[in-house]
Amino acid sequence: MTDIAGRNVLVTGGGSGLGRRMAHRMAKQGATLILWDINEPNLQKVTTELKDLTGRPAHGYRCDVSNRRDVYATADRVRAEVGP
Repeated sequence: MTDIAGRNVLVTGGGSGLGRRMAHRMAKQGATLILWDINEPNLQKVTTELKDLTGRPAHGYRCDVSNRRDVYATADRVRAEVGP
């Protein structure tokens, strides 16, 4: 796996299941996490878990990846708020 420390990493479905597990693993490797999920309560829970785990903020965005407009709008927001 490529060294991801200090890099922005986007995880779709980051609010639960495999996405949550991957987010935890990547956060431990020093990545800046950007999580997309349709379930806002789970998303907020996981971003808090990641901050508690690493001391660094994780960025959570509600996004329905089955909706093209939502994906583009959320991507624009992430670029503006977090970076590429």
